[in-house]
Amino acid sequence: MPGMRNLKLASLLLAVGLGTAACGDDEVGPGEWTIDDLVGTWVITQLEYTADNDPDETFDVIDEGTSGTITINGNGNYTLTLSAPGPITSTTTGTFSIDDSGNVVDSNESGNLDISRSGDTITIRDESVTFDFDDDPETPDEAADLVMVWEKQ
Repeated sequence: MPGMRNLKLASLLLAVGLGTAACGDDEVGPGEWTIDDLVGTWVITQLEYTADNDPDETFDVIDEGTSGTITINGNGNYTLTLSAPGPITSTTTGTFSIDDSGNVVDSNESGNLDISRSGDTITIRDESVTFDFDDDPETPDEAADLVMVWEKQ
């Protein structure tokens, strides 16, 4: 059922731990983040899974009609809203902070992701996710890589 798949996709997006970042012409990479780099409203422009065992097998959630925004306040609190066809809407709140090493930490997640920004574009990479490429609940999800791209509104 397409609506359920998109709800699962929205949940996977949240589970990745949405580390996001700044604006302007600056570049920010691991270990360089500040809360000011995060503040603003961001829109998702790419959310693509690639199968580890077959790099030609991809699934871009945006192409399937899912959209999302995340608004981050100066204190690190955020509201993430995802909308998928169905219609299915999910809103999640949390807090971003910066650890002693200058990395983004999400109150809803653990671990560090590969997060960088260039100007008003954030790119998040995670090579430790799984995804249901065949949309069959009877088969296990496959190991995958995830690329998310966010742009400042």
